[in-house]
Amino acid sequence: MARGADGHVIIDTALNNRGFIRGIQALTGQTGGLQAAVKRLGGAIVTAFAVKGVVDFGRRAVQLGSDMAEVQ
Repeated sequence: MARGADGHVIIDTALNNRGFIRGIQALTGQTGGLQAAVKRLGGAIVTAFAVKGVVDFGRRAVQLGSDMAEVQ
């Protein structure tokens, strides 16, 4: 060991995480857009099922009316 050395080693463990933080913020913004798209898609699916239900109801009503006309 050299004279005058105290035997200590200093290691700087500071972490530059600015890029990581920017990446997380960008990802959060992208998931917000994805969330909006999923909500729109969900609304479209609900609308499609509602329209299908109305069409099926109309079809059954017409069939029932036809059946009643045949019976009379």
